[in-house]
Amino acid sequence: MRFRVVWAIGLTMLIFSPRMALTSVDLPVLARPTTATIPARVGFGDNSVIACPEYHASGIQYPVPFPVMTRRPPLKSIYDALFRHFGPQYWWPGRTRFEVCVGAVLTQNTSWTNVEKAISRLKAEKALTVEALHKVPEPILAEWLRPVGYFNLKARRLMAFVAMVVRRFDGSVRKMFAVETEALRRILLDTPGVGPETADSILLYAGGRPVFVVDAYTRRFLVRHGWLQADASYDQIAGLFVRALPADEALYNEYHALIVALGKHYCRSNPKCETCPLKRWLPRGGATESLPSPP
Repeated sequence: MRFRVVWAIGLTMLIFSPRMALTSVDLPVLARPTTATIPARVGFGDNSVIACPEYHASGIQYPVPFPVMTRRPPLKSIYDALFRHFGPQYWWPGRTRFEVCVGAVLTQNTSWTNVEKAISRLKAEKALTVEALHKVPEPILAEWLRPVGYFNLKARRLMAFVAMVVRRFDGSVRKMFAVETEALRRILLDTPGVGPETADSILLYAGGRPVFVVDAYTRRFLVRHGWLQADASYDQIAGLFVRALPADEALYNEYHALIVALGKHYCRSNPKCETCPLKRWLPRGGATESLPSPP
């Protein structure tokens, strides 16, 4: 009886004390959330669903149930391990919101080094503004974007993004980011050449919205550790993170950047598992490239 009473009191304190719930995150100071709380229960392999008002701060409704998993990913411990190993990443580089948006479009299927070369060329041509890019002929823009590869395609996609900003927001990036997150995400996804990763990169890094960016590195390390079905959708993977973590853009920013560092240095096409900071969570048989889909 005494145990039941103590347990009930403890549960009540956890539910009604945001400060107590917050301290359990134990994140480094750089990315420590200030107001959000962690939900009391998170569904993973058992497909359970929780009420988590914090993740709705983004306004995005992520699909449930989650992909079936063989093991629960310890997302908080993963973050801690990555942060201890790599330190803060100071990502995304860019002096203005529009520059970040341009980088998000250009970085598709290329390295950031190549993107930096293209952005430097745009700066040299005094073309890194909505107004200037809107006036540039497509063949000339394509030539400026040659370092990023697929430069004709990238030119069309960048021009489509700029045209959307001009048409819908009078060329104002400030007006664009005044739109509610879910509505703006739909607008971005309706823009030719903008997929979920690009849209969420714009929302998170340029807009400061609490949306989690998923890329190939994210899927790869989750699958290799037996935490994710290989055919899980983008929004299912994003939902896994936003339901388990506070809705804090600084945290999402740092977490995604750390995953990129993991993918570049360890979780490559040919993985370096022996020295990886996440080695202790590998399945007994080692890294796996795929898991069978649920029936």
